[in-house]
Amino acid sequence: MKKDSKIIDMIPEKTSTRFSDYPDSYPIFTTGKDVSELRKILMKLHYYILKHNDSKSI
Repeated sequence: MKKDSKIIDMIPEKTSTRFSDYPDSYPIFTTGKDVSELRKILMKLHYYILKHNDSKSI
């Protein structure tokens, strides 16, 4: 089985109440109450992007 490997640059932001992160090259974003939660969500988001990379829309 071939492993997909790709670096996706994410742009993190801290608001007054939460953290957010989004890639510049994909129309998706995520938020979390703390950095730990954001990291877990980002791992899932990264998998989703790699899984659907060949699709025309996400």
